[in-house]
Amino acid sequence: MLFFLLLVVCSASVFAQTCSISGKVSDEKGQPLSGASVIIKGTPIGTTANSAGIFTIGNVKSGSITFIISSVGFGETQVAVNGGDQK
Repeated sequence: MLFFLLLVVCSASVFAQTCSISGKVSDEKGQPLSGASVIIKGTPIGTTANSAGIFTIGNVKSGSITFIISSVGFGETQVAVNGGDQK
Protein backbone atom coordinates (compact mmCIF):
# COMPACT_ATOMS: atom_id res chain seq x y z
CA MET A 1 0.00 0.00 0.00
CA LEU A 2 1.27 3.45 -0.88
CA PHE A 3 0.98 6.39 1.46
CA PHE A 4 0.92 9.86 0.08
CA LEU A 5 1.65 13.19 1.76
CA LEU A 6 0.70 16.25 -0.24
CA LEU A 7 1.53 19.93 -0.06
CA VAL A 8 -0.31 22.19 -2.47
CA VAL A 9 0.97 25.72 -3.03
CA CYS A 10 -1.19 27.93 -5.23
CA SER A 11 -0.46 31.30 -6.72
CA ALA A 12 -2.77 33.57 -8.67
CA SER A 13 -1.71 35.00 -11.99
CA VAL A 14 -3.43 37.56 -14.17
CA PHE A 15 -4.82 34.97 -16.59
CA ALA A 16 -5.35 31.83 -14.53
CA GLN A 17 -4.75 30.37 -11.13
CA THR A 18 -2.03 27.73 -11.07
CA CYS A 19 -0.53 25.54 -8.40
CA SER A 20 2.76 23.89 -7.69
CA ILE A 21 2.03 20.54 -6.12
CA SER A 22 4.58 18.78 -3.97
CA GLY A 23 4.32 15.66 -1.89
CA LYS A 24 6.03 12.58 -0.54
CA VAL A 25 5.32 8.98 -1.48
CA SER A 26 6.10 6.37 1.16
CA ASP A 27 5.24 2.81 2.11
CA GLU A 28 3.18 1.71 5.12
CA LYS A 29 6.29 1.91 7.33
CA GLY A 30 6.98 5.50 6.27
CA GLN A 31 9.95 4.58 4.08
CA PRO A 32 10.26 6.80 0.98
CA LEU A 33 9.52 5.22 -2.38
CA SER A 34 12.24 6.39 -4.72
CA GLY A 35 11.16 6.42 -8.36
CA ALA A 36 7.42 6.22 -7.66
CA SER A 37 5.37 7.49 -10.59
CA VAL A 38 2.95 10.36 -9.89
CA ILE A 39 0.61 11.26 -12.77
CA ILE A 40 -2.38 13.61 -12.96
CA LYS A 41 -5.27 11.39 -14.05
CA GLY A 42 -6.50 12.01 -17.58
CA THR A 43 -3.37 13.92 -18.60
CA PRO A 44 0.19 13.14 -19.67
CA ILE A 45 1.44 15.39 -16.83
CA GLY A 46 3.49 13.62 -14.21
CA THR A 47 6.84 13.05 -12.61
CA THR A 48 8.78 10.56 -10.50
CA ALA A 49 9.67 10.81 -6.84
CA ASN A 50 13.32 11.43 -5.96
CA SER A 51 15.41 9.27 -3.61
CA ALA A 52 13.60 10.78 -0.60
CA GLY A 53 10.18 10.03 -2.13
CA ILE A 54 9.60 13.75 -2.83
CA PHE A 55 8.00 15.00 -6.03
CA THR A 56 6.90 18.37 -7.45
CA ILE A 57 4.62 19.14 -10.39
CA GLY A 58 4.44 22.81 -11.40
CA ASN A 59 1.99 24.97 -13.34
CA VAL A 60 -1.07 22.86 -12.59
CA LYS A 61 -4.48 24.52 -12.86
CA SER A 62 -6.08 24.75 -9.43
CA GLY A 63 -9.21 22.75 -8.71
CA SER A 64 -9.99 19.11 -8.10
CA ILE A 65 -7.18 16.81 -9.21
CA THR A 66 -6.78 13.04 -9.01
CA PHE A 67 -3.28 11.59 -8.88
CA ILE A 68 -2.39 8.08 -10.00
CA ILE A 69 0.57 6.88 -7.94
CA SER A 70 2.42 3.65 -8.63
CA SER A 71 5.71 2.01 -7.77
CA VAL A 72 7.35 -1.32 -8.54
CA GLY A 73 6.17 -3.93 -6.03
CA PHE A 74 3.18 -1.83 -4.93
CA GLY A 75 -0.31 -1.50 -6.36
CA GLU A 76 -1.62 1.60 -8.04
CA THR A 77 -3.27 4.18 -5.78
CA GLN A 78 -5.52 7.09 -6.76
CA VAL A 79 -5.64 10.17 -4.55
CA ALA A 80 -8.11 13.02 -5.11
CA VAL A 81 -7.22 16.51 -3.86
CA ASN A 82 -8.55 20.02 -4.23
CA GLY A 83 -5.76 22.10 -5.81
CA GLY A 84 -7.08 25.24 -4.14
CA ASP A 85 -6.51 23.89 -0.63
CA GLN A 86 -3.29 23.81 1.31
CA LYS A 87 -2.57 20.59 3.22
